[in-house]
Amino acid sequence: MYAPQTIIENYSKGFAITIEGGSPGAGGIPGNPGAGGPGGAVGDSKNAKFGTACGPGPRTAGQPGAQGSFADAGRVGYAGGRLSDPVSFRAIDADEFRRKLLEPSISHVSPLYAFAGDTVTLEGSRYTKTDVVLIDGTETKTQVVSDTMLHFVLPFVTGGSHTLQVRQSDMTLSSKASVFVNPRVISAQQENQVKTRVRPGQKVIVNGSGFSEGTLVLVNNQEMPEVRMVSSTQLEFTLIRPAEVESNPAGEQVTLKVRLSDGTPSNEIPLTLETFHMLVMGDSVSWGQGLQEHEKFYSIVGAAVQAREGNIKQYTQVLAHSGAIIGEGKHDIVAPVDGEVPKSFPTILQQCAFFKGEAELVDLILLDGGMNDVDVRTVLNPFHPADLGKLHYDYFYVSMKQLLVDVTNKFTQAKVIVTGYYPPVSEKSDMTAVEALLIGVGAIVGGVGGGAAGGILGLAELEKVYKRCAQLEAESKLYLRKAIDERNAELGQQRIFFADPNFGPEHAALTDDPYVFGINLDLTPQDLIAAERLVSCTEAGCTGLDFEICKRASIGHPNQKGAQAYANAILPLL
Repeated sequence: MYAPQTIIENYSKGFAITIEGGSPGAGGIPGNPGAGGPGGAVGDSKNAKFGTACGPGPRTAGQPGAQGSFADAGRVGYAGGRLSDPVSFRAIDADEFRRKLLEPSISHVSPLYAFAGDTVTLEGSRYTKTDVVLIDGTETKTQVVSDTMLHFVLPFVTGGSHTLQVRQSDMTLSSKASVFVNPRVISAQQENQVKTRVRPGQKVIVNGSGFSEGTLVLVNNQEMPEVRMVSSTQLEFTLIRPAEVESNPAGEQVTLKVRLSDGTPSNEIPLTLETFHMLVMGDSVSWGQGLQEHEKFYSIVGAAVQAREGNIKQYTQVLAHSGAIIGEGKHDIVAPVDGEVPKSFPTILQQCAFFKGEAELVDLILLDGGMNDVDVRTVLNPFHPADLGKLHYDYFYVSMKQLLVDVTNKFTQAKVIVTGYYPPVSEKSDMTAVEALLIGVGAIVGGVGGGAAGGILGLAELEKVYKRCAQLEAESKLYLRKAIDERNAELGQQRIFFADPNFGPEHAALTDDPYVFGINLDLTPQDLIAAERLVSCTEAGCTGLDFEICKRASIGHPNQKGAQAYANAILPLL
């Protein structure tokens, strides 16, 4: 050391070099907001059958989106680590210097970066067969190969840098060296079981090696909260669904890794995040005829499921569509059209059979059927000769029972909720408007395509219509429950449940408090998506009476209050 004598004398007894960890780095500055999205293009105009452009008024391009918000500042970095047993300097005399030359030494470590459980080789000099390797002063199993080489198995210590020395039987210690323990992830466990499919919102244990205090857990490169070091081989954290993940109703694929506080990353392992997969099959009631997407009862149920499940992503897959029949014995293959357009095919049995996906991962099925097999026009036509009781038995019981067999055989893990029906009109309905409704749905002929109709039905015929609607409500519930109970008995467990919307006659169409869409006296529908449906009817090639029925297809279907009543009946069954 070259320095003034007074300084040298201050260090004559030696000195130690202490290496402290660096202070935390400042968080990154917030990102700049993104520009607003461009406005949408002008929508296409479609000509309906009567020759005018569909839709309320001229179409215009969408407006540009607002500028994005500023991002949050980056988090403060972790404090740097501190090496154990740091290097020191002390003054020695000539004799001690000569003794040091006789002590064992470490000249090379291979590998310098290793995993717990790896075999590490030390090369040096003056080793004896009784020597042992110390890691941070703790003895580890050692194999001496020669006086210049020995092996040891790296024990399960914390990740990061560790001090190595060789100790001889007379307690003589070698020079120091170091080895860096890398982190490694082996598996994840939840509820005391190793799993590759894990549930967001709950605690997860990461199994591996080389973990240390301050280690981060990252899922799809997003830091997870509440990380706790259990040991050098286990970390506990709360799993949250990352902001960026590829959608998959059957389970979302992610990767998990850890990162030491000094930035050293581990390997990655694949995991699958649990999802909640709801499947909707059936007819126009399950489809939500005449309602906007957020108003439909399956959307209300889905939002409730999402709130209940917390961080789990809820997926809804809708196969139901307007006009669908159960279709027992019907095997025609027809390409699907917009769900607002009444079409018998694909049948509900085909909806089940043609499902593409992992059936065993479907959690909940909302299902209805039978109304279109019976045909609501038959129910509402007081002159129709059909035996309603037999139709109800054949379709709400016999056909529904077969549908439940197919559904429960295919979707072995799903809860199935069958929704019931209601009286379209009742004695509480406005008598002056009921006839227009019957014309609008095609139950009776008169006035379609023109103005209001009147004088076709007398009081006796209207009373008969009300009774037939009440019979529909009562017998559909009776036979649907019978089919459900019998299938549950065959399964040996209750997997199928009945959700009764229980509208009652006071909430039928055209009452003072309707839960069902009616019709205006000029035969225009009451729903808010009639213009969009008109385009769909045109594109689907509907003509004649089918076209007139299609454009008014919301008649007799649950309105916003009705959809909420259905949701209220379903939610307690979840």
